[in-house]
Amino acid sequence: MQGVYKIYFKNDLFKFYIGRTINYESRKKAHLTLLRQNKHHSFKFQEYYNLNKKDIIFELIHPIDNQDSQKKIEQSYLDNNPYFNISKNSKGGKSSPEGLVLLNRIKKLPLDEFMKELKQRLELNCFYAIRYCMETLYSKPRKCTEENRNKFIEQWLTNQNKELT
Repeated sequence: MQGVYKIYFKNDLFKFYIGRTINYESRKKAHLTLLRQNKHHSFKFQEYYNLNKKDIIFELIHPIDNQDSQKKIEQSYLDNNPYFNISKNSKGGKSSPEGLVLLNRIKKLPLDEFMKELKQRLELNCFYAIRYCMETLYSKPRKCTEENRNKFIEQWLTNQNKELT
C-alpha cells in the first residue's frame, strides 16, 4: 500500500508526524527501527517517542497511488505545521525518488560545491543538514556518530571562518 500516513500518540492526538510513501509497511518499519535505535531524524519525535513508546499509532490516512496527489496532500498537512515534522516542504526523504537523485548528485560534487549545499541546508535546519551530509559523506548512517558530526561541524565552521576573513 502507498499514500500519505500519519504517526501520532494516544495521549496527544494533536502532535503528529506526516509523511508519504510508496510502501507503507516498509516505511512504518523504517520509522520504528530508527526510533528504537534512537536515531530518528526528527529530534522532537524521537524525544516524545522515548517517553511514550507504547502509545505510538501509525495510520495510512490517504491511500493513493498517484505520487503527485500524495505530494499535494502531504503538503497540505505540512502547511499546518505538524509538530514532529522537521521539513515543512513535501520533498520526500533520502529514499524518495527526489532524495535519491539529490543524494547521487551531492556525492559527485567537488568539496566547495558540497560545502555550499551544506550551508543552504544548515540555513533550513541545522540538525537535519548535519545528519544528511554526514550520511552522504560516509554512505552508511551507522558511521554518522555524534563524534563524527562534531568533527564535521568543527571543520565546516573553520571553513566558514576562513571564508569570512
